[in-house]
Formats: sequence, structure tokens, C-alpha cells
Amino acid sequence: MVNRVPIATTTSSSLPPPWDTWLQEAFVNGLLPHKIVEMLYNEGFTPAQLQAAMGSRYPDNISLRETPAFYKKAAEPGFLTRLDNCRVKQYADVPLFTVDDVFTEQECRLITRITLSQLAPSEIVAEQTGKLTRYRTSKTCFMHRTKHPFVDVVEDKLWELMSPQVGGCETVQAQHYEKGGEFKPHCDFFAPGSESYQKLGRSGGQRTWTCMVYIVAPQSGGETVFTEWEVSITPKAGMAVIWNNLYPDGRVNFNTKHHAMPVLAGEKLILTKWFRIRKHNQNQRVRNQGKRTSKPVAQYLNR
Repeated sequence: MVNRVPIATTTSSSLPPPWDTWLQEAFVNGLLPHKIVEMLYNEGFTPAQLQAAMGSRYPDNISLRETPAFYKKAAEPGFLTRLDNCRVKQYADVPLFTVDDVFTEQECRLITRITLSQLAPSEIVAEQTGKLTRYRTSKTCFMHRTKHPFVDVVEDKLWELMSPQVGGCETVQAQHYEKGGEFKPHCDFFAPGSESYQKLGRSGGQRTWTCMVYIVAPQSGGETVFTEWEVSITPKAGMAVIWNNLYPDGRVNFNTKHHAMPVLAGEKLILTKWFRIRKHNQNQRVRNQGKRTSKPVAQYLNR
């Protein structure tokens, strides 16, 4: 059984400076409070952040799905209470979990065969495109595109492994690193108010948990290093590494920054599955009741 990790309590901060300035200008220009909430919510800021930033001008008749209780459920997926082979380490305000033998040796070999035939250069978030061309030197396979029947097994196994109480997920991806390949320090969430959130975060909402599984471990190098804590995890075939990209109140946690270190010998193959606060249009098999809308606020207004 997993040792329960105390979930840190945090106080919602106001908006970052550029958006706090935008908010003050919106008030001065007479923008309606409901419109302000809709616009900022579409940028990825949490309801608690909006309430703290707007104060008494936050509309009384608006109710958003992502309440404090919602984020508490998102921060407590089912695996926390039932896995016997799960180890936990608490670093600063980030609990980090590892789970052995998520996939067998035979399953790892099959996943390798499925993915290596359809690899393409990995992309990076919008803010980095064209600026840091060597920032991520891996190749990616979106496994659902292979149309291999075992992909459904992989999807189901990772969903059952996490057992989220709320939200949805993206389809599983494979990343392949050859000798010298790495992914420099980065966070998995989409920074609220950023181009990456506008491009990638609006349909399914913010990323919550990351579930990463090593499929092929390199002979040397390729560690996953959490740079804010100086914690290094050595790849082991079949082992999952799991962490929450958010604080329990839904704010993004920059202490989750991590570095896929260069492979020094051999190769590395991992699977990554990201979970979201809402159902994601990329994966229609997710068993939850989340809904998508081009204007997320509209369906939550109490008229």
C-alpha cells in the first residue's frame, strides 16, 4: 500500500504581472466582469486565481467546474491508495512516485517494435519553436496512429494504473532517444496566458499528472533529473515515474521542471501519458463526463 503523502496546502496567488496589468486595464475600460472571467479562464487561470484577483468584482452568479474540491480530487488519483509496488518520495512540494513492472519484458519488446516504425522528430512548445532547435533531440510516435491493436491495451493499462477521479487524458506517446539525445529542462504543463496554452491547452484544459514509463533503458546516461531538487532517476525498463504538474489548488508548479539527460550509450524509449482537467478531444475512449466547448465558461453560468 502506498504511504499517504500529505498534500501541501497553498494559497492561490493573483495573476502574473502582465495579466494583472491587463485585468486592471479591463476594469478601467469597463469590460463586463463575466467577459473578464471568460477570457482569463480561456487563458488557463484557475477560478481561485480569478476570484483572488478580481475580489468583490468577481460575478456572484458564475460557477466554474474547477472548484477547490475538483482540484483536490484531481490531486488524488486512485493509485495513491491501492498500489503495493509504488514508492514515493517527497521533494519540496512535489510528491514523486515510481512503480515497477508496469509492462513486462515481452510487452516492452512489442511496444518497441510498434513505435520504432513510425517515429518523427519531437516537437516543442510554441514559445521555444525556432529559438532552441537543439532543445529536444528525440523522436516521437503517437501510438494511436499505428492502428496496432495492442495500443488499446497500453491505453487501458495506463488509465487503470492512474485511476484519476476526475478529468481526461491525451493519447499515449512514445519518445525515442538515440546516443546524445536529450530534452533540456522543461515543465509539462502549459503556462497560463501563454501561446502554448492557447494552442494546446484550451481543448482539454491544463495537464494534471504525468505518467512516464521507461520501455528501453540506455546502457549509460538518459536519467530523468528534476532540476529544482537535484533528484536523478535512473531508467529501468518497465518502471513508471509519476508526478502532479499542479498544486492541489490547480496552479501550475514550476518545481516540476525536469531534464531528460543525454543518452551516453545505447538508446532510450519511453511512453508518456498526460492527464488533463477535462476530457481531451485527442482521446475519445476516456471514461469520464468532461465536455468540450469553445467557450468553457458559457456552460457553467448560473443564469
